[in-house]
Amino acid sequence: MKEIRIPNDQNVDLSVPFLGLGQTLEALELNPNTVGNLEFFQAFFTAVVTDSPQIRHLTLRGDHSEIDISPVSLLKSLHTLELNLANVYISSSLLKGLGNLEHLIKLKLHVGSSVASNAYETPVLVKSGGGKKKSKSKNGPSKPASGIWPDVWHPSLPTTGFQSLKKLDLVGPVTSMQRIMRPMSFRFLEAFTYHETHDNSTRGTAAGPFWIDFLEILAEGAHYLKTVTINQYDDPWESPLSLPLISPILRIHNLVTLEINNASISLSDTDFVIIVSSFSSLKRLALPDMCNSNSPTLMALWQPSIICSTLEELKICLFCNNAGSTIPTDLKAIRIRHQDAHKSLRRLLISSAFGQLSDMDVIHVARIFNCAFPELLSIEGCGSRAGQESWGRVELFRNALQEMREVVTVDRQVFSF
Repeated sequence: MKEIRIPNDQNVDLSVPFLGLGQTLEALELNPNTVGNLEFFQAFFTAVVTDSPQIRHLTLRGDHSEIDISPVSLLKSLHTLELNLANVYISSSLLKGLGNLEHLIKLKLHVGSSVASNAYETPVLVKSGGGKKKSKSKNGPSKPASGIWPDVWHPSLPTTGFQSLKKLDLVGPVTSMQRIMRPMSFRFLEAFTYHETHDNSTRGTAAGPFWIDFLEILAEGAHYLKTVTINQYDDPWESPLSLPLISPILRIHNLVTLEINNASISLSDTDFVIIVSSFSSLKRLALPDMCNSNSPTLMALWQPSIICSTLEELKICLFCNNAGSTIPTDLKAIRIRHQDAHKSLRRLLISSAFGQLSDMDVIHVARIFNCAFPELLSIEGCGSRAGQESWGRVELFRNALQEMREVVTVDRQVFSF
């Protein structure tokens, strides 16, 4: 048998999976019904390590905190690993063990709780500021007064693990990201995804410094990174993003895709220009469809020459905090020279609050976009107000202008003979 995937069904006969263990097993998936059954999990996982040490793909999903997952690091042939265990504390010793898996190329890791809550996942003892040692007890160290578990990483600990890792997917509160990422090496990392979750233990803590810190770590070590995806948790108004908070990403000049979802962000026209001009190979830029205290305007889009020349898809928000926005007054006067046009953009998604435009404004907006992005295939509305906007009408007229241009081009070629 090459695969064992136990569905999340309480009626599964848990004696059967033992029969599938052996030297041919390559993939194993355990879900909450089995991971939460401590008696079964301990016995079965011990048997996996003993009978199927050559396993290449492992998935563990569950929310039980009292489990020992340290034997995972004994599976030396692992290529892909998913540890989606929301209540298990990921200690530095466990990270070190995972980092020694020489063949691991894809890792999805729920960083778990902010504090060590069981005997299996106790942080290593390291010196903190002032030379004092952090105490260690059988039940895990006590939580500091600040409400945030201090970073257990120390400069004396190695950062050479995960040498083969190409794809990293992290889930958890932003306050835990630095602790998890600092010991990692991102030398060959190609894709990074972060799913932010809420942490009640850090409510009221300013999240901004934590965003900067963990993105700095990513930017410092990622030399081959092509894709960054950030999924903020469902209440982005509590901690909106801004250019200063995500600025470390702008140093990853070889990015091909940058996507930020579910977030609220504050950006000015200048901030937008800084972002779109920071990359040499960017093909897809998806910014949040909500802005907080500040948002770019249409005029930022009508400077095509400053946008990364390779960009093919752009998603942007042009209004802030559910407030309306206005179209520039003198659209007729706006002219974009042919030599300044952006030739690569194919898809443009706009979240806006302009409402229904007049026919004349639709014509002028379509004309300007047709000049700025002559190879554009579509303009689409997105976000919560998409159904109330005029981008469908703009797109219809822009398509008509493109067809007219193509007809004129053909006529000129005919008459040139």
